[in-house]
Amino acid sequence: MFILQDEAVAHQISRVLKIKTGEMIAFFNSAGFDFLGKLERVSSRFVSVKIIERRENKTDPKLDVHLHQALIKKDKFEWVLEKGTEIGVKFFHPLITERAVKTGFKMERAKKIVKEATEQSGQDRIPEVFEATLFKDVIGAIVSDAPKILFDPNGKVVDFHMHTFTNVYMFIGPEGGFTEREVLLAEKSGIEIVSFGSRLLRSETAGIIAASLFLTGN
Repeated sequence: MFILQDEAVAHQISRVLKIKTGEMIAFFNSAGFDFLGKLERVSSRFVSVKIIERRENKTDPKLDVHLHQALIKKDKFEWVLEKGTEIGVKFFHPLITERAVKTGFKMERAKKIVKEATEQSGQDRIPEVFEATLFKDVIGAIVSDAPKILFDPNGKVVDFHMHTFTNVYMFIGPEGGFTEREVLLAEKSGIEIVSFGSRLLRSETAGIIAASLFLTGN
């Protein structure tokens, strides 16, 4: 028997998902396993589950995508967190850039979004969401031989197939893109400047598409 004392989970199960006593339910532990069981009891403060099966969760991608997303309007930034998590992004690094319309976000809200998106997509590892950081402070601080790429319309067309790497660091600018000074600073820091070709994408779209293409190509 498994008893979880968590008011938020109890509320989600009984009020949001409306799972009834006797129905099957699955939990994950962020350590590579799912637990399938029968709901025995649910109250406002805890849930009681009879575990029937433990099975390995292999849904998480092998490539760790670090999405350095410039802060944009709240609803769009939260959409990036949700959809990015669903496709397999495991690290979100909010950026404060010269053209960013915001300089902060609600961390508690962000963690809730990525947790629920992880559950919805059947993955095991909940993504990490970092505090917002100045662009100029981030680009020189990454100590890794993995690909580091910044998307800019004037960059070369990127090859999304990088089979020999386990990490990739992506930089997505705000509406209006990175400034010329930021692009030059990135180049001096060893970051490759790439583009999607002739297409100009919105900030929230660019990050999701780029991450998806990397993840499906590996």
